[in-house]
Amino acid sequence: MGAGVATLGGLMVGEARVDLMVEVQPAGVEVALTHRAGPAARVTTELPRVRGAALRTEYLDFVRQDDLHGARDLVVAPTDEEPRVLYGRLVQSDSDLPAAPAGAAPLPRALSEAGLRLVPAPGAPDCEPVAAALSELLGLPVELGSAEGAGRATVVRVPADEAGRAVLRTLRASVEARLLVPR
Repeated sequence: MGAGVATLGGLMVGEARVDLMVEVQPAGVEVALTHRAGPAARVTTELPRVRGAALRTEYLDFVRQDDLHGARDLVVAPTDEEPRVLYGRLVQSDSDLPAAPAGAAPLPRALSEAGLRLVPAPGAPDCEPVAAALSELLGLPVELGSAEGAGRATVVRVPADEAGRAVLRTLRASVEARLLVPR
């Protein structure tokens, strides 16, 4: 798992000017928003997903959150004395999710020929629209079902609740990374 920092200064959010900093370290990932000018602004932010790692705990302004929320609305204001900080502590993960091949590299043969099968657990997020979108965007068969009878299809298990939403976010990020790379 790599480490690094990315900053974007002078980001305009409505009439407010905000600085954004994202830092990835082996122990965690941090998103910091600093108000620089203008009125208060609401910014929806989400911790980036890190390959080979899973989110274990999440902190908002250094206060532990009870849930792994995904997207959060933060208000940055001229009265803020410190940056607003969203932090996630990471643990190593041996995810069984398929990773998007870099750039224009072809999809793995089993995936391109046999497709993808999403296996939602009881209480999992609705996977039907996800399956339809993945099929259309990637041009491959994507179906819902059980792992049994999947043949050569790549099976992705979607657990219940937040864990399932995290799996779907990881799939989305993988597809976005593939589709947004210049070819």
